[in-house]
Amino acid sequence: MAPFNFQGNIVDIFTKEIFYGEVTIENGKIKTIQAKSKTQNLKSNFILPGFIDSHVHIESSMLVPSEFAKLASRARKNSPLDTRAIARKVSRL
Repeated sequence: MAPFNFQGNIVDIFTKEIFYGEVTIENGKIKTIQAKSKTQNLKSNFILPGFIDSHVHIESSMLVPSEFAKLASRARKNSPLDTRAIARKVSRL
């Protein structure tokens, strides 16, 4: 896969800084993070390199609750699964 770049406000959670820069992705992994400016570009998106948002709503998955539960329970090695939400959806069927 060819490398590609994203430009935007990069959030560095370790230094607690936000700066405008560029992230290069190669073979599905972050290769480089380069600062382009020490200030933010308020018209640009924010990039959180390495951050994974595991939050998902069942209805957003476009699956019936029973299929969502099967897939989510298989994939949930490090993320919590809200079984109450699944129960509420199933009880409405």
